Amino acid sequence: MTGVRRIFIDPQAISDGRIRFRPDQSHYLRRVLRLRAGEMVTGILEGEAQLELRIADPQVGWAEIVRWLPPPPEPPVRVHLYQGMVKGQKMTEIVRHCTELGAFAFHPLRTARCVVRLDPQSAVHRIQKWRKVAESASQQCGRGRIPAVHPPVSYAEGLEEACHCETVILAYEGDADLPIREVLKSPRRGSVALIVGPEGGFDAREVEMARSRGVSVVSLGKRILRAETVGPVLTALVMYAWGDLS
Repeated sequence: MTGVRRIFIDPQAISDGRIRFRPDQSHYLRRVLRLRAGEMVTGILEGEAQLELRIADPQVGWAEIVRWLPPPPEPPVRVHLYQGMVKGQKMTEIVRHCTELGAFAFHPLRTARCVVRLDPQSAVHRIQKWRKVAESASQQCGRGRIPAVHPPVSYAEGLEEACHCETVILAYEGDADLPIREVLKSPRRGSVALIVGPEGGFDAREVEMARSRGVSVVSLGKRILRAETVGPVLTALVMYAWGDLS
């Protein structure tokens, strides 16, 4: 199976019409894609350009810039996913799938019913891992930027941040105010915050806090979805209604 021939480039890696790859990128291009001197790869400068690159070093340490092209387009709506911390590899899968769907940023939340409680060192390790997953998924799906992955914050802090977005939606399996389709009827642009709970969902106090801030508390139908399913489903629905998923 042929690997994806796209890779994100740090602007500081450009010098005299050439690109110098990071050690991990060189390993990927050499060992995974098995590229040789003279073969082509696409470099992506986030939000700025795509570069056609010709591998120059047999060990894939650097490449020549052949041509500059416009950057891949990003969705017209910026989706910020505020996700209650979930167990095991679930957060990794949420980041991967929502990156592919076009999410703009991820904001892990510490909520009342979170089972996951990370100490500062573990939090740093997890964030680094999720950022690598976001980069890999962005390369795979052809995006022009890598979604930001922010450090975990409390529910109250996350709600305060989310309310700076132009549209704020909280998914709730309990007594919701309206179905998601009602929110999606009106065309929107700009930023959208999607607030999703952990395995145990949100408690009543958290939902009331959101309502008091004017957040749309929505249901996703009669079935109760797993915590790791809700974020990708909401992101896909928003991208279909307001973004570039058509």
